[in-house]
Amino acid sequence: MLDAGGGLGQISSGLAQRGHQILLCDLSAEMLRRAHQHAEAQGVSHNMKFRQIAVQQVGEHLDTPVDLVLFHAVLEWVAEPEKAHQALYDALRPSGVMSVMFFNRHSLVFRNLTLGNFGYLRVNMAKKNRRSVRCRQITRAILRMFTAGLPHVVSTLSSVPAYASSAIT
Repeated sequence: MLDAGGGLGQISSGLAQRGHQILLCDLSAEMLRRAHQHAEAQGVSHNMKFRQIAVQQVGEHLDTPVDLVLFHAVLEWVAEPEKAHQALYDALRPSGVMSVMFFNRHSLVFRNLTLGNFGYLRVNMAKKNRRSVRCRQITRAILRMFTAGLPHVVSTLSSVPAYASSAIT
């Protein structure tokens, strides 16, 4: 299994506890250090490999294609999302599954509604920054990718951060 941009490795550690072999990659050396510490604390580091690489380089670090690719809360930070997605898709076995989570405005609206942030909702969650513009661009790019007919892709729309070790079943 491949956890691309796996950060602290909460999901990967949960899968490693179940006996799966995981390659966790991230650009941040600090995140990889923390992920390794987390895996050691969970007693699963023997089932995990940690690599400081870009998503586009994962194919160079895999001996065989993987059954599962996790790409959670990363796509909105990637400069060329289509290339990153294709690199991960190429790393999958023919019957493999890709789980993609990315920033979702509707989830954010629902979250703010349930938290009672009505003032923020009244101003249409107005926040003029680069990230909101970038998220719209990423969402459009993702929709283009998924409507292009790429098979074996599971898309999970969620707000960031959406992962927690308790979410693993």
